[in-house]
Amino acid sequence: APPFLVVVAERDMANLRQQGERARDALKAKGVEVEFHLAKGKTHVTEFTDAAADGDATLEAIVRFVEARASRPASRPARATR
Repeated sequence: APPFLVVVAERDMANLRQQGERARDALKAKGVEVEFHLAKGKTHVTEFTDAAADGDATLEAIVRFVEARASRPASRPARATR
C-alpha cells in the first residue's frame, strides 16, 4: 500500500476527526506508513481554504510528505491572491 497522509481539522465535527484517527490507526495496524496532521484551529473548510496562505502548517505538512517520498522536490503551487 502507498504511504498515507491523514489530515483532520482540530475544529471539525467530532465524527470526522474520529474517522481520521481510526483510519490512521487501521493503516498503522496493517503496517502501512501513515502520517497524521492535525490542522490546529481549523474547521473542515478552512483546513483547505487556508492552505493557500504562505506558511500554512497544513500546506507545509503536505509538501514535506510529498517531498520526502518524491524522487525530486515537489514544486510549490502558485499563491492565490485574495
